[in-house]
Amino acid sequence: MCNKLNYDEKQTKFFIQCAYLHDIGKIFIPPEILQKKRKLTDEEYTVMKTHTTQGGEFCESIPSLKRYFNAACHHHENEDGSGYPKGIRNIPIEAEIIKVADMYDALVSKRQYKEEIKITKAVDILKEALIDRGLVNKDIYVALLDVVIENENITEEEKDYIKRIKTSM
Repeated sequence: MCNKLNYDEKQTKFFIQCAYLHDIGKIFIPPEILQKKRKLTDEEYTVMKTHTTQGGEFCESIPSLKRYFNAACHHHENEDGSGYPKGIRNIPIEAEIIKVADMYDALVSKRQYKEEIKITKAVDILKEALIDRGLVNKDIYVALLDVVIENENITEEEKDYIKRIKTSM
């Protein structure tokens, strides 16, 4: 995605490191919540959301990790201010890129609490959730589409579908 967004090698390496560390705050979430196989209760979800602030605080507390604060703290923020933990609108770019990639991965990957979904359905869900509602930068979503078209083991029919979505934007 970084290449599609025209970031240089140094910036791309930084974003990759951010991606590895963005969920570091989950080490502070109780295992019974983190590994739950069913939908979280409202209380459990409130605890789960603290992984952003706890991850940010952890990064800030270690000099060599301070530069990853934005990725850990802000990867669940939305451009319209509806995200968490702070409801900010000016989201750091590393957090925005991670948000889109992480959401796509969560949709297409099998998890202990859900089955994976088809790539075309994931693209539709992301478009509705992120683009149609104005929650993320459109260029980042388009970069994801380009990566999916090029790198996923998908059919020509799926590629054509994703290309149609991209051209309709």
